[in-house]
Amino acid sequence: MWWFKRHPELLIRECEGLGSDSNYEEICRSRKNRLASSGNIVVRLKEISRYPVLIVYPEATPYELPKVFLLKECMTQVGLDVITGRFLDEGYSDLLKSKVTHLYRRHQNPDGSLCLLESDNLEGIGAWFFGVNQVISRVRNWLAGMTTGNLPSEGPEVELYAHFPHASREARILVTEAYFGDSLIQGDFFAYKFNDLISFDGKERTTVYAGVYLDGQSSNGIFLPNEDFKFQLDLIIEGFSHPSDFHQSGNQSKIQNLIREGKLLKGHWWNVNELSDPFEDTAGLAKIIGNGDIKLGHSRLFEVAMNALRIAEQHLYIGLRYPVTTERTEWQFLLLEKKETSKIVALLGEIQLEEFVNRLKEYNCKAIYSELYTDEKFHLRNSKRAVRDTLKTQSVNIIGCGSLGSEVADSLTKAGLGKLHLIDKDGIKISNSVRHVCGSDYVGISKTLALTDHLKRISRFIKVTNDHTDILDHALIQKIKNQDISISTIADDNVEGYLNEQAVINDRTVFYARALRGGKSARIFRVIPGKDACFHCLTLHKQDGHDQFIHIPDDDQLPTLTNECNNPVRPGSAADLKLISSIISRILIDSLQDGFGADNHWIWSTEELPKIEGLKLQSTQLEPHPNCQYCSNQHPVEVEISESILDFMRTETQKSPKIETGGILLGVNDKSGKLDIFFASDCGPKAIKTPTKFEKDIEYCQEFLDGHTSKYGDKAMYLGEWHYHPMAENKPSDIDLDSLSGISLQKEYLTDRPVMIILNNEGHARATVHPAGSRHYQVQLKIH
Repeated sequence: MWWFKRHPELLIRECEGLGSDSNYEEICRSRKNRLASSGNIVVRLKEISRYPVLIVYPEATPYELPKVFLLKECMTQVGLDVITGRFLDEGYSDLLKSKVTHLYRRHQNPDGSLCLLESDNLEGIGAWFFGVNQVISRVRNWLAGMTTGNLPSEGPEVELYAHFPHASREARILVTEAYFGDSLIQGDFFAYKFNDLISFDGKERTTVYAGVYLDGQSSNGIFLPNEDFKFQLDLIIEGFSHPSDFHQSGNQSKIQNLIREGKLLKGHWWNVNELSDPFEDTAGLAKIIGNGDIKLGHSRLFEVAMNALRIAEQHLYIGLRYPVTTERTEWQFLLLEKKETSKIVALLGEIQLEEFVNRLKEYNCKAIYSELYTDEKFHLRNSKRAVRDTLKTQSVNIIGCGSLGSEVADSLTKAGLGKLHLIDKDGIKISNSVRHVCGSDYVGISKTLALTDHLKRISRFIKVTNDHTDILDHALIQKIKNQDISISTIADDNVEGYLNEQAVINDRTVFYARALRGGKSARIFRVIPGKDACFHCLTLHKQDGHDQFIHIPDDDQLPTLTNECNNPVRPGSAADLKLISSIISRILIDSLQDGFGADNHWIWSTEELPKIEGLKLQSTQLEPHPNCQYCSNQHPVEVEISESILDFMRTETQKSPKIETGGILLGVNDKSGKLDIFFASDCGPKAIKTPTKFEKDIEYCQEFLDGHTSKYGDKAMYLGEWHYHPMAENKPSDIDLDSLSGISLQKEYLTDRPVMIILNNEGHARATVHPAGSRHYQVQLKIH
């Protein structure tokens, strides 16, 4: 929960720095749910100036810098205690609105905080920590510059269509799953405006429509709305959520308005036996509709289009669905357009078939271009290399939606991935478009929303969600599902160091990728907790001179271009980054399709460097470092339990074998690292229990703990939890991992290595230990 419990040595160092720095006169300090200090930054020039400040350490410390706020006056101890007492998810900005002072200069944020330190050691591999003395020094120098005024400078088209003698350029139709279904033989089709195409000379406009609904009659004449098709998000008509909405009397005026506005196209369609050749006129159309019988065709047209021709409508849309093979049908759409030379006018009353046929001759018959827009057809070009049937069940989190991240998201969408979750806190700037997939028309929009829109424009078959949030948000990792994989392209050692810590502890698989040397090189590595070397392991491997770790030196000719507010802009053309993002995407696709291989570290370079061949992707395997604080369990815990306690837990599970249950575990936690379980509680009367969810009765379990501790003393200390899964699986779920990780970091539980025992529906027990600040691991239960 608190960074100072994960890093106690850092807490001591920072507190000493706050109290001894000659550039800072500390007035008060407080540590409750966060650490904060208030005092004066001292600037000694010709005169001594004092600037009141508030220094607040975030939960991501040391991967995120302390926040420094300029104040009107120093905080009081009482006021500081209120700020540090706020829960982490509550924030404290509302408490500072009246207290901060704004100098209205660069490097001061809207909330009054300063951003004056940046880390630029991209290939350092380890997180780069700045102590409070460096922060204070930089603030002091900036304030000195403010004082003196000497601030540093800021730097298969359907083939048949092509053969029709007349073609319409007014419309194109995308044939979706809505237009297929064997039960219907004729009826109405609806297509919703997809977009507009403008000719190069600007004189012609073509409206592209996508099929959204088909209704009609079955072979026995019964009306059957096609309810198999499920609306896609980008094809929804506002207010419509079900096919039956097209037939609601209250929606008819809306439908007519949409048709008049050109947003909805409506026509009539028929199943025909054959359409192997194009035709020239309406007589040819009648022959096709009549399946070779032109009189029957005219009669069928008369049934549905009599009124339209009576009032001499300008346009009628017709659809023909015809078999190509015994298993496949295709569509040809046509526009009946009144001839410019036609003199027919609207008539009152009904017209007879003969008059209808004469009027029909006054219309040109033009073919409309159409193409399949189905899942299978859309992903056809990816065949074999990107297997849609596999990828559509997979989900990837894009952490960082900048130039690399957006390109990776773009490639995965086109490959046929099922779901993408986008995470980034920044917005699109005009200069981003030179390398980002989102162009200048997205300026001012958050990167996640802009990229979501971009991806939905590519494919209606992918589900895209987004989080416009800071990667350093301590709750972010809980939003990432255990079974998903993530790709981080942030290329910030501090941010990714924190992400790595949280991902390893919570058992989340993350790929990391970064462009180096101006995009001429790249490093990509995978971290499966417990299997692969994590971000911190690489630091240790580099320090040890591991022969499989390849160092990529910086290119002094390509320094950082600008560096403002901890957001360095590094050189690298879109060509370089697209190439790197393609390699990243290929590695991800292979992993999603074929599973994770042994290699977990890839180096790409377009130039030869020490131990690196040019224009070759080199791969290797790096294992967790034995001294990594997150990956290594050098002193694994032994867990002992009696058969009678296990039998008690099994008995509890069988009271409602299809419902989850559980309780707490008590016993001895000795200094040698052994946990000896002597007692287990039941769930309690107020517990929440369902087939997929369990929450223990906290009050009951606390009374159980207090009573046993009072009676048995150190033999009844809290050791952890037990839990029942009414299924064959007895591995910890995401919720289990989050719960035990939280317990290990909360002082109230008096343990930093809680144990979790999970029983499956056959009574088999699995035990895991969840150390504070490290990944969990499985242990073999010793039963006595």
